[in-house]
Amino acid sequence: MRVQLRARSQGSVGLLALGDVLALMAFLVVGLANHDRTSDLLTEGARIGVPFVIGWFAAAIALDAFAPQQGRRALMLRSTLAWAVGIAIALVLRNTVFGSQFSLVFAVIAYVFTGLFLLGWRGVYAFLLARS
Repeated sequence: MRVQLRARSQGSVGLLALGDVLALMAFLVVGLANHDRTSDLLTEGARIGVPFVIGWFAAAIALDAFAPQQGRRALMLRSTLAWAVGIAIALVLRNTVFGSQFSLVFAVIAYVFTGLFLLGWRGVYAFLLARS
């Protein structure tokens, strides 16, 4: 029983992490396509996307947003908190480490669309988890 629970928990964490990366990449691809910058997707994608991946995972891990035994509400609460903190970390990293100039418009757009993609994905996951 314990082995099955552990395997299921690890699978849940892996699935959540994969969905999170895909959600962040959706934000990135939509943004690049919106600005006609898809010709250099790898370089631009890394420059723009890496701070968001680092920020999200740093906050999600620190705030236990991958805890496998939490209920639907706890998952969404921790995910929302991790999103708010993680995107702030990403914006600071973009400015300090990755050399992008801070833009309030970009910050607002980043919060709106990463929230839509990340929290939307996690909401679907939480809904399906509650039904299983």
